Amino acid sequence: MSLDCSSLTEPDAITVCNALVSGLQDSAQVAAEVAGDTDVFFILWAAALVFMMHLGFAMLSAGAVRVKSTNNILMCIVLDACVCAIAFWLLGYGFAYGEDAGSFIGTSYFALKGIGEDFAYNEFFFQYAFAATAATIVSGAVAERATFESYLTYSLLLSIWVYPVVVHWVWGGGFLTLGGENAIFNVGVMDFAGCGPVHMIGGFAGAIGCKIIGPRIGRFDSKGRPLHMPGHSSPLAVLGTFVLWVGWFGFNPGSALTIIGSGQIAERAAVNTLMSSAGGALASLSFNTALNPGRDWDITSALNGVLAGLVSITAACAVVEIWAAVLIGAVGGILYILCSRMILNFFKMDDPLDAVAVHFCCGMYGLIVTGFFAKTEFMQAIVGFDSTTEKDFSGVFYGGNGKLLFSQLVEIVCIIAWTGLFLTPYFSLLKKLNLLRISADQEDIGIDHSSHGGSAYPDLYPEDEEEIAFKKQQIKESKSKRRVANSNDKDDAVEQA
Repeated sequence: MSLDCSSLTEPDAITVCNALVSGLQDSAQVAAEVAGDTDVFFILWAAALVFMMHLGFAMLSAGAVRVKSTNNILMCIVLDACVCAIAFWLLGYGFAYGEDAGSFIGTSYFALKGIGEDFAYNEFFFQYAFAATAATIVSGAVAERATFESYLTYSLLLSIWVYPVVVHWVWGGGFLTLGGENAIFNVGVMDFAGCGPVHMIGGFAGAIGCKIIGPRIGRFDSKGRPLHMPGHSSPLAVLGTFVLWVGWFGFNPGSALTIIGSGQIAERAAVNTLMSSAGGALASLSFNTALNPGRDWDITSALNGVLAGLVSITAACAVVEIWAAVLIGAVGGILYILCSRMILNFFKMDDPLDAVAVHFCCGMYGLIVTGFFAKTEFMQAIVGFDSTTEKDFSGVFYGGNGKLLFSQLVEIVCIIAWTGLFLTPYFSLLKKLNLLRISADQEDIGIDHSSHGGSAYPDLYPEDEEEIAFKKQQIKESKSKRRVANSNDKDDAVEQA
């Protein structure tokens, strides 16, 4: 609404009119400031929930490993948050969201240089929380046998390079960005909250590390059959799952990136997140029990079913109907059970937290089903396409012509290729240099005792300190003998030369 005071002649009327105009202008400015601050609060709130997911990862991981590895997995997750913060600040955010870089990589905002009106701290905080989540996923797949030092290095590689480049493709204006100028098929991908950049990258990196590092000692018998090696605390695992569950209500709805004008998108994302996770838990638990007649109900299958449902809906949470979210989650829960068994029995991979099955397999599945279930009117609210391109942005089940589905498949291929290109040779190099895995002696006494100063439960689980001290001494002597032997070999080689 606007007032025109130019036609007035009476001085008093002009004065009143000008006062009204000034008041309207002030009110509009205040309203704009309130709207902006509300969006800032919304993003900070969502980012805090996503950051809190590290607590969930920590508790879930601690419960899923054995007592002698508890301190190590907790330390890895704590340092993930710290290493990623520095790495994402220095280079990661610039590679992900920097400008003037076309469709491949960002080239500005390094160390947050150039902060201005087009950039806000809350955006960095939110995106950092996502980056740290992707890096943390790997810790579960290589738990109990990876050296702490090597873990920090590939966490750094993910945070500073592998993850940010994919983010630029998907969300930063790259060739996969939905509705972007350079978007593939002139469509791009619908990956609302990160099935690909977060879950597939973290899960596939974990798969590579898990395969190269090899299984824990005693995980398979002499004939290659898997042996049961349960974690030490179901209460911790349940606590961790619920914290992650709560965090996902910042992860998915927060990806709307604004609450002013996008409230319906955010609330739909929240409800679909809930319903998919419920479907995933019920289907996973029921299916696992059906595959094992006569066995008790397994809490691990229910917990990972929740996570499978959450991961499965992450790409589509804002663009599918509620019934579809329940179905997507339920199928995701069943898929998790099948993939977990295949990974263990066929690929002989020892993944203590089932991170590969939950994050990689369900993340890939979530991208695919989005290409089928994305509803036209929900996509319209996000993309704003016209009637001539409606079929390009719709799921196949809603009259789509397959362009969105094919875009989703391209994202899957690109992420697998990109992650494998860097992580496979890096893990292989660490292994060749004997830097990737702790020794058999260290694994025997536990990585907590060999690398982190002792048990996480010195009172609840009293150890035979003399035996531990004796084994530590044996490890030191063994290392000393190896150094002497290597030195003698070098001297012999010099003499022969």
